[in-house]
This record gives sequence, structure tokens and C-alpha cells, in this order.
Amino acid sequence: ETPPVGRRTMMADTDNPFGPDAGAGDAGSEEEVDAEAGAGVPAWATLDVDDPDTEEKAGLLGAEEGGGGGKGGGGDGGAAAPATVPACACLSVAFYRPYFDVDQGQVLARALRALWPPAASGFLSSLGGKPDLYGPFWAATTLIFVITALSNFTSWLTFKDATEAQWIYDMSLLSIACSFVYGFWAGGGAVVWAAARSLGAGAPTLVQALCVYGYSLVVFIPVALLCSTTLEVLDWLATLLGLAISLSFVLLNLWPAWAASAMPTSARNGLLGVVALAHVVFALALKLYFFQKGGE
Repeated sequence: ETPPVGRRTMMADTDNPFGPDAGAGDAGSEEEVDAEAGAGVPAWATLDVDDPDTEEKAGLLGAEEGGGGGKGGGGDGGAAAPATVPACACLSVAFYRPYFDVDQGQVLARALRALWPPAASGFLSSLGGKPDLYGPFWAATTLIFVITALSNFTSWLTFKDATEAQWIYDMSLLSIACSFVYGFWAGGGAVVWAAARSLGAGAPTLVQALCVYGYSLVVFIPVALLCSTTLEVLDWLATLLGLAISLSFVLLNLWPAWAASAMPTSARNGLLGVVALAHVVFALALKLYFFQKGGE
């Protein structure tokens, strides 16, 4: 049966499933639908799990996506955020790291040099531009604990007050020793540096001054040990000898640095006198306050 003309025309205008172009329109439509559906699907989701090269392709796709995020600057795989820089460099740990970058051999050699006056001269130049705060810090800290422990031990040895039921350990000596030793170390070094700078001397630097003052405390550790005896003469001999060694170590390093600077001679001599007086006060306070024998 022959279809009406109108119907034949309508079929000609539409897709003929049996004509030479059969399936072309449908294929195009399916491709468009697939393209639209896959627009938001990542490339790795379309990989064939049966393909032996799937793992390698997935790795390449991941690298491309990560690189794209880094180039664009907005992706999650981009470059790492810059490290936070504190407003003041001295508030960061990295600022102090170079001053603690020493080994035990260097610290021991510097401490022994501070104990031997003939080797004291030239200590600053021997640092090679690398003064440390590690040795001075532990010298001061060790002295604090030695003073606290031995001062109480001396008090116990010379305990004579019969009105007391028992001897009492004085824990307040720890805080007093901290203020006494740390104050002399940090305060003395800072004052010497500030005074030298104001008088036209560029040396020592603040760290160098703290280094010299810190190592000058090493000799007072054996002095404290000797002062814990009950022999008063030995106590005073140890105190005076420790004072002479410590003071000579400081003066033999400050004098050459200031003599080569533009500091006036009168100012230099006056500042050296203040340094010597501060050492005398420190040594006398160590003996008379912390190692005063009971009953005296």
C-alpha cells in the first residue's frame, strides 16, 4: 500500500531508519548527550579498569591536574603558602639557632680557656666570628644549682641553733640565685656592650659580650664547691682566686678591643674600672650571702 504524499514527505524530512544515513542523527545525538553528561566528570573516572595501563595513565592524569592547579595559582595542588615571618626577628627560634650551633668539644675548649689566665687573651678572636650562648647559658645555670644546693648544705653543716626542732631547707635561695647569676651575666654583658657602643667602640657585639661574661662564670663553679667546707680560710682563698681568674679573663678580652677603637682613654679606663668593681661585688656577694657560716 502506497502511503499518502503528505506522509512520505514527512518521513523524508525526518530521520529514515532504513536510508543511507540511518543512525547518523541518533549517533550525533548520543555523542552530544555523552559530551554533556561527561562535562563534569574527571578524566580518571573514564579509565577502563581492564586496561593494563590504567595505573600509569591515572598517575599521569594526577600529575597534570596537580600541575594545572599550581600554574593557575588557585588550585589545591599549587605552591605551598609562604612561611609566616614574625614582625620582630628576635621572636623567632631561627634567630637564636646560630648561637647554639656548637659541639661539646668547642664548649669544653672555651670553658678551659676561661679557667687559664695565660690563654684568656685573644679569646674573642679565637671565636672565628661564631660566639655562642650555649656554653654561657649552661655555665650560669649550673652555677645557680650548685650555689643553691651547696648553700643549703653549708647551712646544714654549721647548724647550731638549739631552739629549732630541725634544720629547714631554704628553697627561696633558688630564686635568689637565679636573679643573682642571670642578672650578672645578662645585665653585665648588656651594660658593657651598650656603654662601649655609646663611647664609640664597635666591639664587642652584644653576643660577644654575653659570651665572655658567661664563660667568666665557669670558675665560680669550683669556687662554690670549695666554699661549702667549714674552713673559712679556704673559702676566702677560693673566692679571691676565682675573682682574679674571672676578672682577668674579662679584662684581657675587653682591653684589646677597646684600645683599637676610637674610645677616649679616660672613658676606657673608667669603664674597665666599673667592670672590675662589678666583679668584686659579685664575688663578695657570693661568699657573704650564700656561704655565710652559721653562728658567725
